[in-house]
Amino acid sequence: VIHHVNYKERFDDNQHLFRFQEDNRTQELNNTKTWLTPARDAVTVSKDLLCTIVDIYKDVYEDGQVIKNVKPKFKSLQKYKDFSLATAELQKVDIINRTHQERLCFFVNIHNTLVLHGMVEADKLPNSGSSWFSFAGNTKYNIQGNKFSLIEIQYAVLRNSMTVPRFTFAGTLLKNAKITNRKDRRRQALLRKDEPFLPYVLYYNTYSSPLLRMYSPETIENDMK
Repeated sequence: VIHHVNYKERFDDNQHLFRFQEDNRTQELNNTKTWLTPARDAVTVSKDLLCTIVDIYKDVYEDGQVIKNVKPKFKSLQKYKDFSLATAELQKVDIINRTHQERLCFFVNIHNTLVLHGMVEADKLPNSGSSWFSFAGNTKYNIQGNKFSLIEIQYAVLRNSMTVPRFTFAGTLLKNAKITNRKDRRRQALLRKDEPFLPYVLYYNTYSSPLLRMYSPETIENDMK
């Protein structure tokens, strides 16, 4: 059955050109489908998505083999296609009415999920500091109806209280990533408490990244130390 994305209008073929939503390339990796039903608990969604993408990576890199052109193998897996559609649930999760631990846990899990998801979808993988900032700024999810990039999750949400370095290229980029507009709805999601152990839980898909794991609100404070 063919229908409009949100079912609000009757589908009529008046000799217009249409395209499937899955073919509509957007900045947000999880906008290829519109989530129409209520979302589950935000932390549960974040853990399920991270667990799924990690399992997919294990399937692709079975036995630790080196694959030169890995993207087609990811894209050919039905499990990856299902995962990509499942990320749409993030559009409806509630991250505002959450405790500090729940919000911390959610954004750490989603940051790490988005890194792995973005690596598959990126036209060119980052291979330098400047290209990483470009990748992190352009790799995004739609979360509760708002755009969040990797760099915004890391430096605006999780490190909201951090002072960025001044008079440096990186400092300028990080300052621009801060969410300062009081009318910006994303401000309600920012953490209000400093978390000095964040470097030990944020994953970047590099050799120096910390061990990749899923976090729960009840244990994340101890797990970070």
